[in-house]
Amino acid sequence: MIICGLGLLPAAAGAQESTVALEEIVVTGTRIARADAASPSPTLVVESTAFAERAAFTVESTLNAFPQFTPAAGSASVSPDSDGLATLSLRGLGPTRTLVLVNGRRLIPGDGLGQVDLNVLPPQLIETVEVVTGGASAVYGSDAVAGVVNFRLREDFTGVHLAGQWSQTDHGDGQEYNAGLTAGTDVADGAGSIVAYLGYSERDQVMQDARAFSRAPLSYYPDETTGVGPQGRFLAMGDAVTDDGFGVVFAEPAVFDHLFESYGYPAGSVPYQPLMRLNDDGTVFTGGLTAVGTEVPGGVANYRGEPDPVLSYRRAYTYDFAPHTALQLPLERITGFVAGRYQLSDATELFGQLHYADYTASRRLAPAVTSIALVPVTNPHITPDLRLLLDARANPAAPFRLQKRTTAVGPRIADNDRQLLQATVGVNGRVHDWSYEVYAQFGRNERTEQQSGNVRLSRVEELTFAADGGLAICGGFDPFSKAPISAACADHIAVVASNEVTVEQWLGEASISGELFDLPAGPARIAAGLFHKHDEFDYRADPVLTESLPGVPGVIGPRPDVVGFPAGADRAGSESNTDVYVEAVLPLLRWRPGAAALELGLGYRRAEYDQAGGVDAWKADLVFRPVESAALRGSYQRAVRAPSIEELFYPEINDEFFIRPPDPCDPNSPERQGPDQSQVEALCVAQGMSPELLATYENPLARVKGVTGGNPELEPEQADTYTLGLVLTSPFSHAALATLQLSLDWYWIEVDDAVGRWDAESAVGRCFDPNYNPTYDPGNVFCTFFERIPETGEIFARVIDRNLGSLETAGLDLQLAWAVEAGPGRLTTEAYFTHVSRWRLRDPGGTTLDYAGTIGGQVLGHAFPEWKGQLRLGYGWGPAELYARWRYVDHLRDVEYPAFVVPHRDYLDVGATHSFDTGLLKGLVLRAGIDNLLDEEPPVYPSYQQANTEPSLYDVLGRRYYLAATWQF
Repeated sequence: MIICGLGLLPAAAGAQESTVALEEIVVTGTRIARADAASPSPTLVVESTAFAERAAFTVESTLNAFPQFTPAAGSASVSPDSDGLATLSLRGLGPTRTLVLVNGRRLIPGDGLGQVDLNVLPPQLIETVEVVTGGASAVYGSDAVAGVVNFRLREDFTGVHLAGQWSQTDHGDGQEYNAGLTAGTDVADGAGSIVAYLGYSERDQVMQDARAFSRAPLSYYPDETTGVGPQGRFLAMGDAVTDDGFGVVFAEPAVFDHLFESYGYPAGSVPYQPLMRLNDDGTVFTGGLTAVGTEVPGGVANYRGEPDPVLSYRRAYTYDFAPHTALQLPLERITGFVAGRYQLSDATELFGQLHYADYTASRRLAPAVTSIALVPVTNPHITPDLRLLLDARANPAAPFRLQKRTTAVGPRIADNDRQLLQATVGVNGRVHDWSYEVYAQFGRNERTEQQSGNVRLSRVEELTFAADGGLAICGGFDPFSKAPISAACADHIAVVASNEVTVEQWLGEASISGELFDLPAGPARIAAGLFHKHDEFDYRADPVLTESLPGVPGVIGPRPDVVGFPAGADRAGSESNTDVYVEAVLPLLRWRPGAAALELGLGYRRAEYDQAGGVDAWKADLVFRPVESAALRGSYQRAVRAPSIEELFYPEINDEFFIRPPDPCDPNSPERQGPDQSQVEALCVAQGMSPELLATYENPLARVKGVTGGNPELEPEQADTYTLGLVLTSPFSHAALATLQLSLDWYWIEVDDAVGRWDAESAVGRCFDPNYNPTYDPGNVFCTFFERIPETGEIFARVIDRNLGSLETAGLDLQLAWAVEAGPGRLTTEAYFTHVSRWRLRDPGGTTLDYAGTIGGQVLGHAFPEWKGQLRLGYGWGPAELYARWRYVDHLRDVEYPAFVVPHRDYLDVGATHSFDTGLLKGLVLRAGIDNLLDEEPPVYPSYQQANTEPSLYDVLGRRYYLAATWQF
C-alpha cells in the first residue's frame, strides 16, 4: 500500500493502442484538465494516512517533516510578537510567499501580512494535500512565489465516519485529543450530495523547564570548557532583568572603584558597570554587565544573597525565565465543515461550501519588565551606598532608569481567541465541449487577544516617586527587593488588555476551459478566467496599550506607558486586485519514434492592484516523454507577490532600538579615532549633526529613538523560478519491479525586491564601515536607514518596510515509491529527500551571504539543512500493517558561530494498524504508534531561536505514544 503519491507521470495509461477513456482531472498547478495528470513542476501528494501515522494534532507538524518545507510558526512559537499562528514555508521563503488553497480556492488569511493559519484545518478533515513547489503566480496570482499547498477536503462522501485520537509524551505530559464526526449522503435521488464534519481538539501546555535541555536558558561562551552542553561551552544564564531589579547609574569610574575597594575588592579588579543592584544589607553589587552590555568573567561582585540552584553566576547575575515560558502552546479547537452539490441539469451543477473554526491558542511568557521606568533620587529605598554612586553622575539630581521583573504581577499570558467563517457558492458545468465555473467566496477571520501580566509604567512611577515609596497607596514598592510586593500593589500596576483584529476577504472568479483547436499530436487546450479579490484588515488595540509617557530631557524620551506584550498601533487598510489570466497546453508530438509525448504549456496573468499597481506573471513549461516509462520536465515561471496590507499601511510608531555604544560619532569611538577621522566627521555632519557637537557629543546609552512601520511606496516582489526534472516509472512487468517510481527534480528560485525591515544596529555599523561604505557617502543605502537629531546629534532610526534585496535558493528533490509482494504480505517503501545547494540573501548593499547548511541568528524558520528527508517502510498482510518512518535532519553550522556544528538528528517513528472488514466491527480501523521511538533530544546551539534550540525544526517533547480509531459505516 503506497500512501503518498509522488507527483510522477503515470506509465502510459493512455498508450496509443488503448481504447479506455480516462477521466480528466485537474491537478494543482494548472487549471487545465488532462487525462494523465502530468505535472511539469515538482509535485508532492500527501494522503490522509500520512497525518494519521504521525499522531498529527495540527497539519503543519506532519507537513514540516517533508523536506520541501522549512518549519516556521507552530505549536512551540511563543515569542512576544507571535499570536498563535501555525504556518507553512516552502523552500524557506516564508509563509507570505507560500500560497495556501482549500479545494483549489484561497483560504482566508489569519493576519494583515497575509499568512494563513493552519490551526483551522483538523487533519481528520483532509483527504489529500497537493504541494507544487516553484512559482505559480501565473495560475493562482499573488503569493505563490515559493509554490502552492492545496488541501483537498472531503466533498463527496456517503455514510458515517467517526474518528478519535489520543496521544501523550513519555514524560506523562503534552496530552492531545481529537474527535470528529463526518456524515454524508446523496439527496434528491442522487441529483445532489451533502457532506458535513464536526470536530473537537484539545492540546495541553508544556513548560520549558519540563525538559532537561530547556530547563534554563543557556548562553554560549567559546572560551568556556567546564560548563554544560557540547564541549562544556554553555552556561545556564537567564535574562539580565531580575526580580530584584537594578538601576542604570553612570557614576564616575573613580567613585565606582572606591566603593568596591571599601567592600574589599582591589582597585580596578571589578569591571566598571552602570547596572547597580542592592543586597539586603544595602550594599551595592554588580550583575556582570559592562556599559556595552557585555558579560564579563568575574563581573558579579559583592553579591551576598543565595545563588540560584540552576543558574550560573560565573559571568552575570540573571533571571531564569524557563519555568514561566511555554514549550508547547495549549490549544482548544472546534471545527465545522459542510459541502454540497446539486445537479440542476446534465450541464449545470450548483455547489457550496461552508468552513467554520473556533479555537483558542495561548502564549505564556515570563513576567514583564519595567525597562523604561524612572526612580527619583528622593526614593526612600535608596541606600547610602547607592546614593554615593548617584551623586557621582553628571547630573546628580536626575531620576535614573529602573529595570525590574514584576514577578508579583504574574506571567504574561495572551489568549488568542479566533473565529473563522468562510463560505463559497458557485455553479459549474459544460457548454458543448467547454467547461465553466463561476463562484463567489466570503471569509471573515476574527481574533480577540486577551492579555494579562502587562504593567503600567505610570503606576510604577507613581509608587517610586511617592515620598513614602508607595506605602500609603498599596503597602509599598521596593524597586530593589526580591521580596514580593503586596497583592494590592501588584493589582495597582497590573494591566489587563484586549485587542480586536478582523480580516475580511471577498473574492470571485469566472473561468472556462476546453479544446481550442486540433494539432497533429492532439487537441490544444486552453483555460482563461477573470478573478477579483478584496481584502480588508482592521486592528483595534486596547486604548490603554496606545498611551504614552512624556520624555524627561536628558534622561529618556517619550515611551509607551504599558510594557509586557508589544503594543501594536491601531491600523486598518484594504487592497483590491482584478486579474485576467490565460493558460494553454499544446501537444507537439505524440507516439512518434523516440518521442512518446512532447507537450508545451504556456500561461500569462495580468493583475491590477489598487496600491501596488499592475504586475505581470507568466510561465512556460515542457514535458517530454521519450518512452512511456520516462519523462523529462522543465519549467520557467515569473511569480509576483504584492505587498500585504500590514506592509503597506502599518503606521509609523515611536520605538527604541539597541545600538551598541559608542556611537561612531562619539569622539572616543574607534571610527573617530581611526585613520578616516575626517571622513567620519563629515559623514556625521552630513547626517544632520551640528558641527559644534563634534567635540562634545556623547551617548553612552545603548538605546536610540526611531520609528517602525509600513511603507505605502513598496513595490511588488518578483521571482524567477526554474525547474528541471526526470521522472521514471518502471518499464518492467516483473512483480519485484513493476511498481517502482522515481523522480529527481532540480529547482532554482530568485526573489527580487524582497520586502523586509533592516535593523538599526547593523545599519549604523555598516554606514560607518569602509567595507560597506568605502567613501563614507551619506547616500549609501545603509546610511539612509537613519538620520540624526540636529539639536542633540542623536541617532533617529527608521526601521520600516522596504524593498531591500533578493533571496535565492536552489536544490534537488528526490522522491521514490516501490511496493512488492513479500511472503504473506506486501512491502512498501516511500522516500523523500531534498538537497539544498544554496540559500542566499543579498542585502541592500549588494553583499551576498549563503545560509545553506546553517541555522540560528535567533530567527524563526531560519534553518536550512543541506539534506533533509524521510523514509517510510510498511508491511501489510490481511487486515494488518506495520510501518516505520525514519526522519533525517542534516548537521548544520550556527550562522553566528560558524565553527559550532549542530549535529544531525535521526527520528524513528513506528506504528501498526488493524482493519475490521467483516462482522459487527466492519469498517473499524485501530491504530497505535510511537513517534520519536528513541527519544531523541533536540540539539542546543549558540544562537538558538527559543528554548535553547529550534522548536519548529526539532522534536522538543520527546517520545510520544498515540492511539487512534476510526469507524466508517
